[in-house]
Amino acid sequence: MKAHKNSRNNSRGNKYRLLDHTADLRIEVVGEGREGLFVSAGEALADLLVGIDRLGGEKEIRREVAAAGDSLEELLIDWLRELLYTFTVKGVVLFRFEIVELTEKVVKAVCTGEKFDIERHGIKTEIKAVTYHGLKIEIDGADSSEGDRHRAAIVFDV
Repeated sequence: MKAHKNSRNNSRGNKYRLLDHTADLRIEVVGEGREGLFVSAGEALADLLVGIDRLGGEKEIRREVAAAGDSLEELLIDWLRELLYTFTVKGVVLFRFEIVELTEKVVKAVCTGEKFDIERHGIKTEIKAVTYHGLKIEIDGADSSEGDRHRAAIVFDV
């Protein structure tokens, strides 16, 4: 896969990069352990929506976000769908994430964000949905322990 020239490191040292895809928008998210993967995925979504550098400094809003799934892959998609729902329906862009519970089937987090303002933030990418298409989570290491680097390829419908 050819990497897009736009690779990013976020504040926690986790990374994501845009990948070539015939349709929609495909990214690769990387994080230390499962928690790092979920934080990186949330930060990547915020950056894709409005640009993470445009966030912060305004009145911050804290929200509890929870998602459930029958597998780690389904859980990651449902997590991103909850974050996208908060943005599109409630008008809040979440960009900082403290994972308080993470199992194979449940994620709960306290998230920090701010009210979306079209004049201040603008729209970087209009994302309609998070898809299961091509979803794959890989773990670099002998097992799925929290210290191993996790990576996932995710496709967004734009």
